[in-house]
Amino acid sequence: MKENNKQILVVDFYDSFTYNIVSECKRLLKRYHLKVDIQVCAWDNKGFFSTHNARDYQAMIWGPGPGMVSEYESLDPIIDKCLRDPNLFNLGICLGHQIILKKLGHNLIRAQRPIHGENVSISLPAWSIFPSELHGKVMHVQLYNSWVIERNIQVKDLEYLYYQDGVMSVSGLNLLTYQFHPESIGTSFPEIFFLPLINKLCNNGSI
Repeated sequence: MKENNKQILVVDFYDSFTYNIVSECKRLLKRYHLKVDIQVCAWDNKGFFSTHNARDYQAMIWGPGPGMVSEYESLDPIIDKCLRDPNLFNLGICLGHQIILKKLGHNLIRAQRPIHGENVSISLPAWSIFPSELHGKVMHVQLYNSWVIERNIQVKDLEYLYYQDGVMSVSGLNLLTYQFHPESIGTSFPEIFFLPLINKLCNNGSI
């Protein structure tokens, strides 16, 4: 595979899972022989965001973290700019999923049953970003959340995967979000869930 000089920015919400996300990305980048730099930045590092441009990156990973979405509203202008950039792939995980979808107009509600450190079964949606031979395959994913994104709207050009009372995942042209932790040991086949990111870094080619 041809090497690419590209960069991923991981936004860290001071969560220990950030390390696991970076480790999984590095493992896959090595496996697919991609020369990609991964940079990690704390979400409240205002100096970093004021001196770096999203156009310096090919992908942003908005990671998991503690607290509620309302605690991170200062990121709204940055997220808005990132979502509007047609050349930037945004991956939201757990808190990142909630922050992005709240920005797109969804409501955040308390889950009927908070789930922390449990895995649940989902069927892999028949989205083009996933290998067709795996469409509909039942997989386990690990959840850590007390809040979920409500099914109150559907944004144009986005595909939705629902679970019980909330949105489990969303896919768009340059957007992918997960309520669950794809990097967790409780998630079966983590690579499948990071595959869309890897493909984007391969100039949208299939690996």
